[in-house]
Amino acid sequence: MEISKFVSEVLVGIFEGVSDAQVKIEEKGGIINPPAHTDTRGEVFANVSSATSQRKLCVAEFNVALSVTNNEQKGGKIGVLFASLGVGGKLESSVAASNVTSVKFSVPYVLP
Repeated sequence: MEISKFVSEVLVGIFEGVSDAQVKIEEKGGIINPPAHTDTRGEVFANVSSATSQRKLCVAEFNVALSVTNNEQKGGKIGVLFASLGVGGKLESSVAASNVTSVKFSVPYVLP
């Protein structure tokens, strides 16, 4: 897989995930990627409509291992790697004919 296609697919996946989370979180009173400001003590708060309350900005950090497999019949495919428990509780993981890389990113949010 070419680097440009890899970067494009990873970024689109992140944006789709964040967009989906925004809808679900806002229904529960939280905010994903809110506008923010830093106070005089250096703490970061979300800009909220209420002038009397401030909501502290939190950050979810992700470090995701990705497997990039190339198959001449299907083209390149990106998948998230994770370990799985097999029968008997034995830890199993497998990667066949692929390159592994990691993508690190963070998403700011405000709790309800």
